[in-house]
Amino acid sequence: MTLIPTPVSPAPLLRKGLERRLSERHPCALAASCRAVTGRIGPSWSATVINISTGGMALSVGQHFAPGTLLAITVRRSNSDTPAIMLVRVGHICEQAKGEFVLGGPFVKTRADAN
Repeated sequence: MTLIPTPVSPAPLLRKGLERRLSERHPCALAASCRAVTGRIGPSWSATVINISTGGMALSVGQHFAPGTLLAITVRRSNSDTPAIMLVRVGHICEQAKGEFVLGGPFVKTRADAN
Protein backbone atom coordinates (compact mmCIF):
# COMPACT_ATOMS: atom_id res chain seq x y z
CA MET A 1 0.00 0.00 0.00
CA THR A 2 1.36 3.42 -0.99
CA LEU A 3 0.72 6.35 1.28
CA ILE A 4 0.15 9.67 -0.43
CA PRO A 5 0.95 12.68 1.72
CA THR A 6 -1.89 15.11 2.16
CA PRO A 7 -0.86 18.75 1.69
CA VAL A 8 -1.41 20.84 4.78
CA SER A 9 -2.72 24.35 4.32
CA PRO A 10 -0.77 27.06 6.20
CA ALA A 11 -4.04 28.90 6.92
CA PRO A 12 -4.64 27.23 10.34
CA LEU A 13 -1.15 28.26 11.46
CA LEU A 14 -1.74 31.84 10.39
CA ARG A 15 -5.13 31.96 12.11
CA LYS A 16 -3.49 30.88 15.35
CA GLY A 17 -1.16 33.87 15.10
CA LEU A 18 2.04 31.89 14.61
CA GLU A 19 4.75 33.98 13.02
CA ARG A 20 6.83 32.48 10.21
CA ARG A 21 9.48 35.20 10.22
CA LEU A 22 12.77 34.48 11.93
CA SER A 23 13.26 37.95 13.38
CA GLU A 24 10.92 40.27 15.26
CA ARG A 25 9.41 43.18 13.32
CA HIS A 26 9.56 46.66 14.78
CA PRO A 27 6.82 49.10 13.72
CA CYS A 28 8.07 52.48 12.55
CA ALA A 29 7.23 55.38 10.24
CA LEU A 30 10.49 56.34 8.56
CA ALA A 31 10.53 58.64 5.54
CA ALA A 32 12.36 56.92 2.70
CA SER A 33 12.73 56.70 -1.04
CA CYS A 34 13.03 53.64 -3.22
CA ARG A 35 13.96 52.75 -6.75
CA ALA A 36 14.25 49.56 -8.72
CA VAL A 37 17.82 48.43 -9.23
CA THR A 38 18.22 47.85 -12.94
CA GLY A 39 20.94 48.36 -15.50
CA ARG A 40 20.19 52.10 -15.55
CA ILE A 41 19.20 54.75 -13.04
CA GLY A 42 15.43 54.91 -12.89
CA PRO A 43 12.95 57.11 -11.06
CA SER A 44 12.88 57.31 -7.29
CA TRP A 45 9.60 57.05 -5.36
CA SER A 46 8.73 58.49 -1.94
CA ALA A 47 8.02 55.75 0.58
CA THR A 48 7.44 55.14 4.27
CA VAL A 49 9.10 52.23 6.06
CA ILE A 50 6.30 50.78 8.21
CA ASN A 51 8.21 47.98 9.91
CA ILE A 52 11.73 46.67 9.97
CA SER A 53 13.59 43.65 11.34
CA THR A 54 17.06 42.21 11.09
CA GLY A 55 15.88 40.18 8.10
CA GLY A 56 13.87 42.66 6.04
CA MET A 57 11.34 45.47 5.93
CA ALA A 58 7.89 46.52 4.77
CA LEU A 59 7.09 49.86 3.23
CA SER A 60 4.23 51.85 1.80
CA VAL A 61 4.83 53.34 -1.63
CA GLY A 62 2.80 54.84 -4.47
CA GLN A 63 4.23 52.49 -7.09
CA HIS A 64 3.66 48.82 -7.90
CA PHE A 65 6.79 46.67 -7.99
CA ALA A 66 6.55 43.02 -9.05
CA PRO A 67 7.64 40.31 -6.61
CA GLY A 68 11.30 39.56 -7.21
CA THR A 69 12.20 43.19 -8.01
CA LEU A 70 15.39 44.39 -6.32
CA LEU A 71 14.87 47.77 -4.63
CA ALA A 72 17.36 50.26 -3.22
CA ILE A 73 15.73 51.83 -0.15
CA THR A 74 17.26 55.10 1.10
CA VAL A 75 16.48 56.27 4.64
CA ARG A 76 17.79 59.49 6.22
CA ARG A 77 19.44 58.89 9.58
CA SER A 78 18.80 61.36 12.38
CA ASN A 79 22.35 61.03 13.70
CA SER A 80 24.25 61.28 10.40
CA ASP A 81 24.44 63.25 7.18
CA THR A 82 24.96 59.99 5.30
CA PRO A 83 21.74 58.14 4.43
CA ALA A 84 21.35 54.41 4.99
CA ILE A 85 20.87 52.51 1.74
CA MET A 86 19.47 48.99 1.97
CA LEU A 87 18.75 46.47 -0.76
CA VAL A 88 15.43 44.63 -0.49
CA ARG A 89 13.99 41.99 -2.80
CA VAL A 90 10.20 42.37 -3.08
CA GLY A 91 8.60 39.23 -1.66
CA HIS A 92 4.98 40.35 -1.56
CA ILE A 93 2.91 43.38 -2.49
CA CYS A 94 -0.65 44.36 -1.69
CA GLU A 95 -2.67 47.33 -2.92
CA GLN A 96 -4.09 49.20 0.09
CA ALA A 97 -5.87 52.06 -1.63
CA LYS A 98 -5.95 53.21 -5.20
CA GLY A 99 -2.33 53.80 -6.13
CA GLU A 100 -0.91 52.97 -2.67
CA PHE A 101 0.89 49.68 -2.10
CA VAL A 102 2.42 47.90 0.88
CA LEU A 103 5.32 45.67 -0.01
CA GLY A 104 7.77 43.67 1.98
CA GLY A 105 10.76 41.49 1.52
CA PRO A 106 14.12 40.35 2.81
CA PHE A 107 17.33 42.34 2.79
CA VAL A 108 19.79 41.33 0.08
CA LYS A 109 23.40 40.95 1.14
CA THR A 110 26.12 42.31 -1.11
CA ARG A 111 29.75 41.21 -1.38
CA ALA A 112 30.69 44.24 0.73
CA ASP A 113 28.35 42.98 3.48
CA ALA A 114 30.17 39.64 3.54
CA ASN A 115 33.56 41.23 4.33
